Amino acid sequence: MVNLVGPVSAVTASGYTPDLERLFRDEDGSVTNIEVNVATSCGLLLEFESGPRASLLLSYDLFLSDAPTLEIIGDEGALMVREPLYRGQGPVLHRARTDQNWSLPPDPPSAQPWRRGIGVLEFVRSIGTGRRSRLDAVFALHALAVMEAAKVSLETGRRMPVSCGLPTGRPDPMLDGSDDLAA
Repeated sequence: MVNLVGPVSAVTASGYTPDLERLFRDEDGSVTNIEVNVATSCGLLLEFESGPRASLLLSYDLFLSDAPTLEIIGDEGALMVREPLYRGQGPVLHRARTDQNWSLPPDPPSAQPWRRGIGVLEFVRSIGTGRRSRLDAVFALHALAVMEAAKVSLETGRRMPVSCGLPTGRPDPMLDGSDDLAA
């Protein structure tokens, strides 16, 4: 999301633990009871410096959910990506404000094939070419600051500012068309 809409400026989190014990089945078939002492479901409201808000639900407790993996809603329509996109099996769907149903976008952009580890590949290739990676240390520090703010918000119930921001207007090195990860 940060590469899409920019740095996060604040986080509000709420979580719960519906079961105080979870069953874990080992490879040999034996079952172990594990005491749960963390939230196993957490809802986040992410506020971005550029204005948009995003809600994020992370849960080990929604075993029968048909929720989309990612849904981006704008003024004129929405995009939806269902699991398991990371395996290259999920289409990106589009729905205009006036549409009744989801459909493939009219002119979907050509995209690199989705592969696990493509971010690591992009990072390694950036070292070889000398260009900035989208996964540089500044980005990693910002992601860590967002996670820390979420943790503190979960513990305190308060909206937490993100103390480590990314410079706004950072160009995404993947969007200039100069790097072909399919090669």
